[in-house]
Amino acid sequence: MPLPESRPPQPPGAAPERAIPGPAGLPVLGSMLDLRRDSLGTFTAAQREHGDVVRLEAGPPGLRSVFHAVFAPDGVQQILASQAANFRKDHPLYEEVRQSFGNGLLTSQDADYLRQRRLVQPLFTKRRVDGYASAVTTEATGLADRWRSADGHTVDLVPEMNRLPYLTQALKESMRLYPPAPVISRRAVAATEIGGFRIPAGADVVVAPWVTHRHPDLWADPERFDPQRFAPEREAERHRYAWFPFGGGPRSCIGQHFSMLESVLALAVLLRTYELDAVDEEVPVSAGITLQATGPARVRLRPRAGAGE
Repeated sequence: MPLPESRPPQPPGAAPERAIPGPAGLPVLGSMLDLRRDSLGTFTAAQREHGDVVRLEAGPPGLRSVFHAVFAPDGVQQILASQAANFRKDHPLYEEVRQSFGNGLLTSQDADYLRQRRLVQPLFTKRRVDGYASAVTTEATGLADRWRSADGHTVDLVPEMNRLPYLTQALKESMRLYPPAPVISRRAVAATEIGGFRIPAGADVVVAPWVTHRHPDLWADPERFDPQRFAPEREAERHRYAWFPFGGGPRSCIGQHFSMLESVLALAVLLRTYELDAVDEEVPVSAGITLQATGPARVRLRPRAGAGE
């Protein structure tokens, strides 16, 4: 169960703390049904209606969970990076993962986390990741070959990586709209001021790439797919935590550079061979530890002229 919120007494004459706004929800269940039905939509609506720091309640009295959601990049940076020591993976979600899968890199903390990260870090240096490119290209080419009846040919895309900026931009834009981890949970171990509000020690806290990546103050026409958002000059102007599909700070995803390399190379091989047309324009999704499609995401493949020559 979530820890109860504790507040130290106000000093005499001190200004009262600002109450953190949030949806009222149902009289007994709060926002529980909304969160179960569509947690991502509930978080998005809460940001639109109440701002960038929101308090949500879910569940009946006695079993009620209270947590705080933070959506603005400055607040996200505090939680994941600049004040990360105040926000730990003591959330019940991570304990469930520990019980099911063990205390691995995702859930470990402190010395155990540092030990595990040091063990695998050499596999993910830029030099090592670049060395995986030829293997990724070979596998992606093999997949393209299996998809067509004619024999194909291996394409070495490693020297071409720097000439694929638009494909990289398109991939980043895809992860803006469909971040692999749509919600990231922490528990506050020290009271922290974020966005003019006090987050109490013991509070469950979430940041939501799904919401921040659609924030209307950060992204014009946020539901539109536009790879030009990630042109270098526009990226340079943007807050570091306006886009954080791999998390951030000391707990950022260790494999993020490999993931980008693998995805860009695989897409490049397949797109040299096929034109892809979306069959399902809308893909329903739900939030777990990772983003999950709850319906089909089909594409139609059309061989490119001369692709097998």
